[in-house]
Amino acid sequence: MKDRERILISENAAEAWSDLNNTRELAFVINKQLIPAMEALGVKPTLPLIMDSLKRDRQAVEREYREALRNDLKGIKVPAIKEKFLSEAEIPLQAFEKVARECSEKWGVRSALGFKDGKCYLTPEGQEAIRERFRYYISGPQIEVHKKHLEAVDALNRFLEEYPRPKTDFVNFFRVMSDGSIGPNPKTIYWEVGEKTNCKDCKEQVNNKENGI
Repeated sequence: MKDRERILISENAAEAWSDLNNTRELAFVINKQLIPAMEALGVKPTLPLIMDSLKRDRQAVEREYREALRNDLKGIKVPAIKEKFLSEAEIPLQAFEKVARECSEKWGVRSALGFKDGKCYLTPEGQEAIRERFRYYISGPQIEVHKKHLEAVDALNRFLEEYPRPKTDFVNFFRVMSDGSIGPNPKTIYWEVGEKTNCKDCKEQVNNKENGI
């Protein structure tokens, strides 16, 4: 099936840059804090474990840690000794929980992150996906309306070529009529165009206005 035609109208580069920057900072914090805290538990970091650790109801790392701890303590038969190890094992888990909680509060587009060689990073696909979020496209009937819009803009620019004032003043040329259509403003001062011409009468009108006549 042929892709539907679409046109890029605008792109908010500033907002995209902000999200990209925040996501890079999130990856930095993950590498600097979260991954070492995970490794301190004896848990090998993976992207799924990292993503789970950034959730509010994170459970995966703790589950792996406790499972490994149970296996390590199988050979200990004395309850008091086993209880002592279990109690001490809570200390690094609490430290990990603190780090994970702080990392989860960092802003960033998590779906744009990847994991390779023990490090978290912003992937090229993730960068493009973030930029795409801030692009505005039109398609279908909207394209025809856009073309007519451009035609109207071109016509207005030609109309204002000789207008001496800033183009932001163009709205004063028009008004909404009683029937809802747009018409010329009857208060339009056409002599101002003469300020850029050699028209004697136009210049006299300009001079009279400046002199308060």
